[in-house]
Amino acid sequence: MGIFDFLRKKESVITPSQSHHSVAEKMSDVEFILESLAKQEDELAVRNAINSYTDKDSLKTISEKSTDLAKKLAKQRLKELTFDDLIKGRQTECDADFLGDLTDKERLKLIRACHGEPWAEQSLALISDQENLKHAACVENAKLGRLAVERLEAKTELEYVAQHALIGNVRNYAKRHLREKFPDKVEAVKDNFDHSTHKAKNVIKSLHAMEMLGKWEDLESEFEANCKTWEQLAVSDEELCKQFDKHYQACSAGLEVWRQENAARLEQEKAQQEAVSQREVLIAKLAEEIESFEVLDALQEEWNALTDLDDSELNKEWKHQWNEAAKQVTMALQKLAQAEKDKEHAGQNIEAVMGKLQDWYESKKVLPSKLHHLKEEWKKIAAYASHEATDSYNKVLNDYQVFCDQAAEAETEQRARIDELIKRIEEMDEASKSNTDRVKSARKEVLELSKNLSDKRTISDVLRKAEDRYYKLVEESHEGDAFLEMDNESKVEDLFDQAREWLSLPADGKLFNKLKDFRQQWQALRPLPKSRFAKIKTEFETLADATFAKWKEFNEEEDKRRDANLEVKKTLIEELNETLKEWTNMSETMKKVKDLQKRWKESGPVRREYADQVWQEFNGKSQAFYDEAHKIMEKAEETKTQLLEQATQLAENLDKATNARQTVLDLRTKWKEIGFAGYKAEKALWDKFNTSCNAVFEVVNAQKNRLHEGLDKADAERKAFIDQAFELAKELSEKEGVRSAESFVHFNRITLSDFNRGHRKEDDKLYAMIDEKLADFKGQKYEEADDKYVQLLKDVLAGNCEFSVDLKQFSPAEKRVNRINRACQEMEKLSRQPVQYEEEADFDLKNAIKGLAFAMTASSADDEEKLPPVNSKRAKQLLWTNSLRLFVELQAESEENQSKYAERFLKAVEVFTEAAQAKE
Repeated sequence: MGIFDFLRKKESVITPSQSHHSVAEKMSDVEFILESLAKQEDELAVRNAINSYTDKDSLKTISEKSTDLAKKLAKQRLKELTFDDLIKGRQTECDADFLGDLTDKERLKLIRACHGEPWAEQSLALISDQENLKHAACVENAKLGRLAVERLEAKTELEYVAQHALIGNVRNYAKRHLREKFPDKVEAVKDNFDHSTHKAKNVIKSLHAMEMLGKWEDLESEFEANCKTWEQLAVSDEELCKQFDKHYQACSAGLEVWRQENAARLEQEKAQQEAVSQREVLIAKLAEEIESFEVLDALQEEWNALTDLDDSELNKEWKHQWNEAAKQVTMALQKLAQAEKDKEHAGQNIEAVMGKLQDWYESKKVLPSKLHHLKEEWKKIAAYASHEATDSYNKVLNDYQVFCDQAAEAETEQRARIDELIKRIEEMDEASKSNTDRVKSARKEVLELSKNLSDKRTISDVLRKAEDRYYKLVEESHEGDAFLEMDNESKVEDLFDQAREWLSLPADGKLFNKLKDFRQQWQALRPLPKSRFAKIKTEFETLADATFAKWKEFNEEEDKRRDANLEVKKTLIEELNETLKEWTNMSETMKKVKDLQKRWKESGPVRREYADQVWQEFNGKSQAFYDEAHKIMEKAEETKTQLLEQATQLAENLDKATNARQTVLDLRTKWKEIGFAGYKAEKALWDKFNTSCNAVFEVVNAQKNRLHEGLDKADAERKAFIDQAFELAKELSEKEGVRSAESFVHFNRITLSDFNRGHRKEDDKLYAMIDEKLADFKGQKYEEADDKYVQLLKDVLAGNCEFSVDLKQFSPAEKRVNRINRACQEMEKLSRQPVQYEEEADFDLKNAIKGLAFAMTASSADDEEKLPPVNSKRAKQLLWTNSLRLFVELQAESEENQSKYAERFLKAVEVFTEAAQAKE
C-alpha cells in the first residue's frame, strides 16, 4: 500500500460525503500518514508506502515520529533522495552527518558527479580506503585530484594516478610525490621504438581517413601537409609505400574532382555577383534625381535588357525592388507635371474662385457646403497667387464667414421660437375661445419665421398636425359633456356592484388594496349629474366604511397568524445556524440551505415591524454561505481552466510530448479531485477538456497499434531466423563438429541484435532458447582444430574453399561490412598487444585495447611492460570465434571483398601466431 492508498483511505475516515477541504482542516496529510504507518504491521506495505513519497520534509517527520520500522525505512529513503539530488545537481548543500553515513564507494560516486560543490572536499576527507582515494584523484577537478594525491602513501597508487589521471596538473603532482617519497633511480632503457615507421603509418591513416570523409574543402591543406611529411620521412618499406600510393591516388582523384566543381561554382557565383552589381547600379540611378520620363524610359530599357538570375527567388526580389523604385519615380514626375499644369492655369482659376466668393457675399447667399469645396480649390492654387490676390481673397472670405455665422445664429433663434410655439399648441388639452386665439396667433408667427428656412415644408406639416388635434377637441367639447356624465354614472354603479361582491366574500389580504383602488376610481369618475350626486356619494361612503371594518377585522386575525409564523421563522434561523456551523460537503450543505429557503417561503408573512429584521438575519447568513461556496467554485473553475489549457496544449503538441497517455490520466484524476465548479462552468469546460483528452488517447492508441504491428513483424522475423539457425546448427554438429555448431549459435545470438527489436517477452524467450541450445553443447568434447577456420579462410584466399554447410543466408546485408570490419579490428588489436601470455591470467580485451592505445603513444619501451598480461587459452578461443564469424560473413560477400578481408584478417592472425609461438 502506497501513500496515495493511505490518502484514499483518509477520505473515508470521516464520511463519504466530506470533501478535501474538511480533511485538510481536521487532519494534515503528514499526520494521517503517521497514524496510518503506526497501524500498519506489514513491512512490505510500509516500505512501499514510504518509497512512493518524495517530499523530504514529510519523510524527515516520519523518521522522527513514526514506528521503528517506518523510521528506519524513512531514513533510508531520505538518504536515497538526497544522494540522487546531489548527483544530479538539484541540491548543492548537505549535512556533515549525511556524508558521514555514506560508504567510501558512495562518497567516490558523489565526487565524480560534483561541479565544484562545497561537500565534495568534505566527502574526500572522509574517504579512508587508498584504492578509492586513487580513483578520486582521477576525477575532472584539479583541486580534488591534488588533495587526493596528498593522502596517497603507496607507490602503486601514485604510479596509477601519474598514468591515468584525467588532468595533466594532477599527473605531474603525482609524479612529484613519487620522486619525493620514492627517490630510487631507475636505469634508462634504450629506446628501440621506430618513430619514423610510426609517423609513416600515421600519415597513411590520415590519408585513409581523408579518403573516407571526402570533405576536400576542409582537408586540402591537411592533405598537402601529409604529403610533405611523407617526403621528409623518405620511407623505404615497400608495403608502406604501396599503401601510401593507393590512398594518395584516391585522395588526389577526389581532390581534383572537388577543384573542378569548385571552379565551376566560383565562376557561377562571380557571374551572378556581376549581374547583381548591374542591378544595384541601375537602382542607385533611380534613387538620384530623374528629370524626365525619357530618362526613366532609358533606364527601364537597360533593366529589361538584363538577363534573369539563376536564383529565381533572388531574381524575383530584385524585380520587386526595381518596380517599387520606378513606381516612386513615376509618381514624382507626375506630380511635377501636374504642378506645371496648375501653374499655367493658376491665373484663370484664381479669378474664377474670387468671382464666386464675391457673388455669394453680394447676393447674401448662405452656402456652407459649397464654401468648403471653394476653400479646398483655393488651397491648390494659393501658391501661385500674388500677395494682392491673397489679401483680397482673405478679406472677402472673412466678411462672408461673418455673414454666414450671423445668419446661422439668427436661424438657430428662429428654430427655437418655432419649436416653442408648436409645443404650446400640442400641449393644449381643453377647447376654449382664448386657446383658439392663441393657436391662430402662433400659426401666423410660425409661418413668418419659417419663410426663409430650407425645411419650411416639414415645419408646416408639423404645425398642421398640432392644429388638427386641437380643432378635434373643439368639435367634441360641445356635445361630449352630457354623454360623459351618463357614462360616469354607469361606471359608478359598476364600481359599487364590485364593492358589494367583495363584501359578500371572506376577507383576504388584498382587501385593503381594493379599498384604495375603490376610492381612486371614485375620485376619477367626474363629472357626475348634480341632481343625484349627494345620493351617490352617501352610498359610496357606506360601502367604503363597511369594507374598512371588514379589513380591520381580518387584519387582527392575520396578526395572530403572523406571530405564529414569526416563531417558525426563528426556528428556521436556528436550523440554518446549526447547518452552517461546520459544513464540509458543499453540495449537501447547499441542498439543506435551499430546503430551508423553501420552508421560509412556505411559513408565511410576519408583522411588518419584525419582517425586515428576521429576513436580513436569515438571508444574510444564506448569502454568506453562497458567497463562500461561489469562491470555492470560482477557484475550482480557475484550476479546471488551467487543466483544460494543459490538455489543449498537449493535444496540439503531441509530437513534442512524452508519456502523453499518463499525463492525460493524471489530468483527469486532478479534474475529479478539484470538485464542483458550478453547472455553467462544468458544462462549458468539460466538453472541451474531454475532447482534448480523447484526441490524445486516439493518437496514442494509433501510435501504440503501429508500434505493436512493427513489433509483431519483428518477432516473426527473429523467430524464423533462430529456427533456421537451429536447423543449420544441428547440420553443422553432424557434419563439422560440436564446436562449430556451438560457435555458430553464439554468432547468431550476436547477429540477432542487428534485427529490429520485438516485444520484450518474445525477445526473452528467444534468448532463453539460445541459452538452452548452448547449454546442450556444454560438456561435449571438441574435435575441431584451433586453426580450422583460419585454414578455411586461407582456402578462400586461394579460391578453392569447400564447406559442407552453406551459411551465407545468416549474414544479413545490413551492417555486414561493419561486422566484418569489427572482426578484423578485434584480431588486429589482439595481434598488436605486446606478447605477455600467461595461462592463468585473466583476459580482458577492453583493458587490453586500452593498454594498446597507451603503448602506441608511449614515450619509451618501458611503458609496455606495464600492460596487463593475456590468457593464452582465452586468446586462442577469441581467434577461433573471430575466424568463424568472418568465414560466415564472407560467404555472402563478392569474391573481391572475400580476398580483401580474408587477406587483412590472416595478416593479423600471422602476427598473433608468431608472437604466441615465440612466447611458448
